[in-house]
Parts: sequence; structure tokens; C-alpha cells
Amino acid sequence: GVSKIIHSDSLEHTRIGTPLYLAPELIRHEQYDFKVDMWGLGCILYLLATLEHPFTGKNIFHLGESILRDQPNPLPNKLPESFQRMVKQLL
Repeated sequence: GVSKIIHSDSLEHTRIGTPLYLAPELIRHEQYDFKVDMWGLGCILYLLATLEHPFTGKNIFHLGESILRDQPNPLPNKLPESFQRMVKQLL
């Protein structure tokens, strides 16, 4: 993977990351900050809770469309409501 320190007063422009965890800002080619990491955390927590990715597509283009327009399937009701709320806020 790739990591770097983002200074709090700067916005980044690079487009590096695993496509399944790309935040909407990255797909729209907008500047971004640490919030994209919170999105990625939401994707990972969703995956751990469901064993499915929150957004999918048959190719990178369709995956990007899904991230921009779709809502992930609801998390299982057996999970604590606070966890469900946190994941929803991260995504």
C-alpha cells in the first residue's frame, strides 16, 4: 500500500488506493483530506460485519457509479444499533 502524512492545512490530489474503498471525492477527482480514511474505515467495518463489500461493480467504472449513487445494503439487525449507526455515518 501507499501511505503519507497529510498536513491539516493541505488538500491532496493523488489518486492512489484500492478501488473498493475509494471515497466519492476520489472518484469525482476532487481534492481530499483525512476524511477519505474514515470512508475506508467504514468500508472495512462493513466488510467485516457482512463479509461483503458495501459497493460493487463488474468493472472499475460501474464500481465508481455504485459508490456515487447507491446505498449499501443494511447491516444485519443482530449487530448493535450503535455499530450500525457508526458505519452508516462513516459511509
